[in-house]
Amino acid sequence: MPVLDAARGDAHPALQRALVHPDRAVRARAAIALGRCHAHAARDRLAELARDDRAPDVRRAAATALRFLGHDS
Repeated sequence: MPVLDAARGDAHPALQRALVHPDRAVRARAAIALGRCHAHAARDRLAELARDDRAPDVRRAAATALRFLGHDS
């Protein structure tokens, strides 16, 4: 995978795609990364993960990401 420049926003599409990865660790790490990058465009998807993902660690990561974005969850 090429190095992505998060400051330019190039990482956001790749990270958003990772939110549907079959590996729960990948989904959780992508959620946290999106929150830390302040990727507000991912807010709805993160809220969905926080509410509905089958893995508790992904739900927690998505909720944490939403807090990084300033969302109460």
